[in-house]
This record gives sequence, structure tokens and C-alpha cells, in this order.
Amino acid sequence: MKKILKLIGLLIMFGLVYFALNFGYVFIIAFIRGIIYVIQNPDKINDDSMIIVMEKFFSQYGLISMVVAEIVALGIYYFIYKSRNLDLVKVCNFSRVSFIKVILYILLGSSFSILIRFLVGILSMSDLFRNAVNDYNKITEYAIGNNIALIIIAVLLIGPIFEEIMFRGMIFNELKNNINIYLALALQSVIFGVYHMNLIQGLYAALLGLVLGILYYWERTIWVPIIIHISFNVAGVINNELLFSPLAILVSVITVVFVIAYLNKNKAFSRSSML
Repeated sequence: MKKILKLIGLLIMFGLVYFALNFGYVFIIAFIRGIIYVIQNPDKINDDSMIIVMEKFFSQYGLISMVVAEIVALGIYYFIYKSRNLDLVKVCNFSRVSFIKVILYILLGSSFSILIRFLVGILSMSDLFRNAVNDYNKITEYAIGNNIALIIIAVLLIGPIFEEIMFRGMIFNELKNNINIYLALALQSVIFGVYHMNLIQGLYAALLGLVLGILYYWERTIWVPIIIHISFNVAGVINNELLFSPLAILVSVITVVFVIAYLNKNKAFSRSSML
């Protein structure tokens, strides 16, 4: 019981470090800017003026804040592991991935992203999920409409690397070392889904997290989930009608089946690789 409580405390600390960095200082700065605006514009004071200023600040600097928070958080995590006489780089394992597998995992991540967008489209037809899908679309439109250089850095590069180190390299490994492997895989995927704080994103992130966790466990290198995650995000921000076509869906299904069959044939999914 003591070991489990220690594990829970460690996981909570990982989360608090990031969220304090990402939301804490940005909220403080936004709050200060809101107060300054009210002081400088007393004639424009109303119930919503300060909130509008704060929301505008969040929309302008949200992605920048995320990147800064992720980089600083990684540094803090590194020293947390150092204090436990562990090397975070070795814990995650950055072993090389063969060229053919890099290509296969890029195809897998891209195809999985296309299939997810197709499923989101189906969910949007349901009254039960319509509002959640609308919220999700607003988030997606904001990301796509933002500064392209910032999108590449925040969403397509730093974000996936940080999330894979945190959720697979840290959280999954901590769970795996303390509880049943199957429960560890399930929990890390659920935590990954909750982390996204949006119903639609949470559902597909949990599914993606399960796939990433399994492949990380099989391949024993953090580069595999990083490659898949980056490919998933890249395909996700490409706004092209071809990606929504029946042909794209069919090709994606065939690609996923082919990649899994290839990996299975080449013993990537062998029982010994899971020991």
C-alpha cells in the first residue's frame, strides 16, 4: 500500500509541475494585464472587460506558454530523476529505430490520424456528441489558424516529444514498475486522455495512448511513440478534403493492417519482446 501511495504522489507531482508552469504564470500575467487595462480604461469598465483582456492574452500566448512550460518541465523532471539516482534519458531509452520502421511508423501515425478524423465526423452526427465535437473543432481551427512557425514548434515537434517522455517514458514506466503491465497500459492511456481536457480529444487520445504505450513496450525505445505522435499531429493539422474522402479512409485502413502484419511477421509483437 505504501508503494502505491508513493506512486500516486509521484504521478501527481509530475502533473502539478507541468500545469503550474503552463497555466500558473500565464494566468498571473493575464490577470495583471487585465487589471492594468481596467486602470488605464476606467470609462470602459464593465463586467466582461477584464475577462475579455485575459482571454485575448491566452489566445495570443497560449502556445508559447505551452512550449516554455514543456521545456522547463523536462528540466525539472530530469533533476527529479537525478535526485532518485535515475537518468531520465536512460529510463525513456532513446535507442535507434531502423529506417524501414521509421517509415512504417510515420505511415501508421498518419493513417491513424485520418481514421480518427473520420470517426469524429461520425460522432458529430450524434446528438450526444454534437456539442463536444463543436468544441473540438474550435480548438482544431484555432491551432490551424495560428502562426505556422509556432504550430510546427508547439504542436508538431515539442508537444509530441514532451508528451511521450512524460506519459510513456515517465508515467507508463513508473506504473509498469509497480503494477500489472496490462493495468499500467490501461491507466497511462486513461491519464493521457484526461490530460487533454476535452471529451472528443480525450476519447481518441486515450485510444492513441494505448497504441503508443503498447508499441513503446514492444519496441523498447521512446523514438517509436514520438515518431507516431508527430505523424499523427501532422496529418491532423492538414486541412485537405482528400483526407476526408472514402479513398483516404480505405488506404488508411489498408496501411494500418499492412504495418501491423509486417511488424508481426518480423517478430516485433513476439511474446519474448513483452517479457
